[in-house]
This record gives sequence, structure tokens and C-alpha cells, in this order.
Amino acid sequence: MLPRALVYFVVTDLRFADKLHRLFGSSVGAANLRTLVRGSHDLSEIPDDAPTYLTRLTRRRLGDCTLLKRVLPESRGFSAESARQILCFLSRTNLPVASSDRV
Repeated sequence: MLPRALVYFVVTDLRFADKLHRLFGSSVGAANLRTLVRGSHDLSEIPDDAPTYLTRLTRRRLGDCTLLKRVLPESRGFSAESARQILCFLSRTNLPVASSDRV
């Protein structure tokens, strides 16, 4: 969404905000990245219709903030099925190696 609009990331640690700017610094639309640190910035400055991401820690620490009512819940990087398949693959791949180390 960065190439099209301002995108807000609300984080709990300034170091993570800095990391986001390094990660997205060479991306198209990097100038649209806005990072706010909970407790240091006024979160009410985020427009109601702006794409906004809250880290999990920030989400837990926001308490009763109205921002939580308008931001979608975080989504997992992998579906439960994908995570199961990855874990099964890793187990199948590593179990023989682990077993041979014991001999």
C-alpha cells in the first residue's frame, strides 16, 4: 500500500520504528511510511481511513484505545494448515538426522 497512500505503523519500541524505515527505505513509496511509537506520539493524528498496522505488543498495551475499534486484527503470516505442513516437513527432515546423532 505504500506506493498509493500513507501507511501507519504503531510500535512500542523506537528501535523497531527505525528498523521499519531501514527495511522499507528503498521501497517504492517509502516516503509514505509513518511510524508512531505508543506512549511517545499522539495516535489520534492517524486519519480514520488510513491503513494502520499495530504490532502485537502494541495491540496488547493499547488497552481501551479507540484505535483498536477501527484497525483490523492482525493476521498470521501462515495459515494453520501451512504452519502444520511446515512443521511436518521440518520434523520429517530433521528426525533422521537427530536419530543418527545419538548412535
